[in-house]
Amino acid sequence: MAKRKDGEQSERSIQRSIQVNLNKIPGTRVFTNDVGMATLDNGSKIKYGLRVGSSDLIGWRSIEITPEMVGKWVAIFTAVEVKRKGCVASPTQKTFIRNVTDAGGIAGVACSVDEAKQLMGTPHKEEH
Repeated sequence: MAKRKDGEQSERSIQRSIQVNLNKIPGTRVFTNDVGMATLDNGSKIKYGLRVGSSDLIGWRSIEITPEMVGKWVAIFTAVEVKRKGCVASPTQKTFIRNVTDAGGIAGVACSVDEAKQLMGTPHKEEH
């Protein structure tokens, strides 16, 4: 894993570890969501990613709807903001996380694989 000069694990390496491990959970898929702006050779600027403040990892978590709801599986939008220990989410990141959770999604900040797995909750869907 990549280390910074101070010996701490880099945020990017934490993010990669979280992504690999969450994608091992049946029914869970997360993808990198880099946000920024690129300048083309002709001077044009292109914004990429969802939006400023959106989480580092986005995807879904499949859950089974109860028998009262026809017994179907649905994908719940998922967003994980990855931080090094001791770092906090920015106000725009906190707003994005709150918007996702208020709409019924799964979202939060994680500094480790264990915290990210805890955010996802207990797996509900078995691999087929």
